[in-house]
Parts: sequence; structure tokens; C-alpha cells
Amino acid sequence: MRKEVLEKIHHGHMGIAKCRERAAQSVWYPQIGKDIEERVTNYCRQCLEERASHPKEPLLPTPLPNRPFEKVALDLFELKGRSFVVVTDYYSRYPEIGYFWSPNQKASTLVTKLKIIFARHGIPETVVSDNQTNLTSHEFQRFAQDLGFQHITSSPHFSSGNGAAECRVKLSKRL
Repeated sequence: MRKEVLEKIHHGHMGIAKCRERAAQSVWYPQIGKDIEERVTNYCRQCLEERASHPKEPLLPTPLPNRPFEKVALDLFELKGRSFVVVTDYYSRYPEIGYFWSPNQKASTLVTKLKIIFARHGIPETVVSDNQTNLTSHEFQRFAQDLGFQHITSSPHFSSGNGAAECRVKLSKRL
């Protein structure tokens, strides 16, 4: 009888969560949740074919650089109407925060701020950032080429790809 109940609950191939909701409204027996999950994931041919073929990849840790400020993460943020840039060292996790006196975040203003930070700590070999307009501009690319660092951008609409900087932005806003 359990087999027929599972077939009726699973009719429509809505997945594990929907089947459990349907079961909660109509029937219960010990381990019904486990049976539903097993049926959907292992025995339903249609659900197996429709399941996403590309499971999420596990997060890979970023290798530790050999020295401080060899690789840095960069992000821009606003807080209470003021604009800031945060540069985070991958080696020590030390954040350097720069404040924009003017309300604009043009590439030229950013380049000036980064020159000050790089003069203090040294020019990194790699700068990781997101795809904000002023970070992908020709002026910023020329700046990277002139100073000789590699500029790597994270995937668009995937801010966690630049997790080191995003974490520092979150901490900075809390301060």
C-alpha cells in the first residue's frame, strides 16, 4: 500500500519538497520523508532525466600568496552617501580603505586612490575585482598595464567570486 501512496504523492514529478508538502496534507507513516526522497532521487526515470546535469562545484580555497600584497582584492562600496574603495591583501587579510572626497567614483579618481595605497604597500602582481564599470574601463586597464599587474575580474552577477573583498566590505560597513 505504501508503494501506491508514494506513486500518487509523486504524480506530476514535482520534486522532493513538493511531494513532502503533498504528503503532509494527506497521509503519514513512519519514514515517509525518506521514502519520498529515495523514490524521487533513485527510482523515477523521468525525474532522473529532468534533473540538472551540472551539479554545483565545490568551492576551492584560494592558494596563499608567497608574500604580502602579492595578490589583492579590490571592491568599491557606498555607505551613508559616501564612496569608499577597499583593498584587501590575500596574504595577511589586511584591509586598506580609501575614501573618495568627491561623490564620483570615476576611474581617474580610483587610480589616484590606488596609487596612494600601492605607494604605501607596494605594487601587487595580481588585483582581483568585480566587473564594475570603472574597473573595466580603458583608463584602469592602462593603469594596470603601466604598473605591470594582472587584473582579474570575477564572473558578472556573482559577487562571491571576489569573496575576500566582499567580506571586507561587509566588515567595514559594520564598523
